[in-house]
Amino acid sequence: MNEEPAFIKALLADPDDRTVLLVYADWLDEQNEPSKASYLREIAAEKPSTRRLAKLRGGLDAHCADL
Repeated sequence: MNEEPAFIKALLADPDDRTVLLVYADWLDEQNEPSKASYLREIAAEKPSTRRLAKLRGGLDAHCADL
């Protein structure tokens, strides 16, 4: 069963819910999506690093380009 739509729905309902972000990140790790998981964990950080977010986002863009 794909739980991703439920995570997205929960995040759309409350974008500031860091707990949902972190649980979603754990789920992404289980789905072998560590780059996406790392990005979500950085977003959920108390003080996200814009430099790290940009680096992680670049990796996501490269990954998505291969799809």
